[in-house]
Amino acid sequence: MADRLEDIFKKERAELESKWDNLKLFIEYGMLSDEKFCERALKFCLLKNTEGKYFSIDEYRTAIEPAQTDKDKKVVILYATDKEAQYSFIEAAKNKGYDVLWLDCQLDAHFVNLLESKIENCRIVRVDSDSIDKLIKKEEDAQVEMSEEQRADLSALFKAVLPTENNYFVQPAKMGADADAVLITQDEFMRRYREMSALGGGMNFYGEMPASYTINVNVDNPMVDKILKEEAEAVPAAEVVADAAEGASDEEKKAVQEKKDAAAAAHKEAVEAYAKGNDLLAQLCDLALLASGMLKGKALSDFIARSRKVVEDAYLK
Repeated sequence: MADRLEDIFKKERAELESKWDNLKLFIEYGMLSDEKFCERALKFCLLKNTEGKYFSIDEYRTAIEPAQTDKDKKVVILYATDKEAQYSFIEAAKNKGYDVLWLDCQLDAHFVNLLESKIENCRIVRVDSDSIDKLIKKEEDAQVEMSEEQRADLSALFKAVLPTENNYFVQPAKMGADADAVLITQDEFMRRYREMSALGGGMNFYGEMPASYTINVNVDNPMVDKILKEEAEAVPAAEVVADAAEGASDEEKKAVQEKKDAAAAAHKEAVEAYAKGNDLLAQLCDLALLASGMLKGKALSDFIARSRKVVEDAYLK
């Protein structure tokens, strides 16, 4: 079979491309299950991009290498699995001059791992797993200057208005004043291994873990800046509790720590209360959830009602 497919690739490339979408599941399965077949198939296996153009693996690496090589000299292959759900991320990549592969096969979570092991000096990442500038880093990230207390407040603010069924890691990011206020991404490694687990990849540990998302809060965005400044003015700083005196007993140290924990908890509750009453914060988070296909049920209904009020306030008053 490998001989015949390689012969068709060399002599009847157009014919192979016309039938590839029907063949790729079987080719990928063969490559994943048979090492000898895999080594042969690497020569004729085709990759299709979101524009519908086909490439061999070597052709694709050569085509994207000039633009999609990061600061560490690794070639970064971007891929999408849902053109509709990932549309904005695909467009962001194209606007940078990058190409995006279209992977919609049931085995692609495993196949991506295989490709990564076979293509030298390469990373493969889904296009919505981070902001495009972080997926293909051309330089070091701009550092966000925030104290630990400010970062804790940022996390409490956004988690207070996000759906409770998922895990969230909230982080400040500098993405430019014109970029979205909030960008929701999912770590490539964790998402890929959850998908592999769902396909019976022997990784049930990952499949049993709740979905985790990174909430990238763009501190350059003026609306985020407004929220953070107003929160700092509205919510009193946490009560400062002095450390236990030198030589204090264990009981005294415990009492001081309990007072610190109580002060931190009270401050966090105040931040969360402020967040839940802030329509702008809720709107920014809902927009990010909507862009990621994660806004559903009551949350979607609330968003529509809030949006209607914003429009009415803007045009009828």
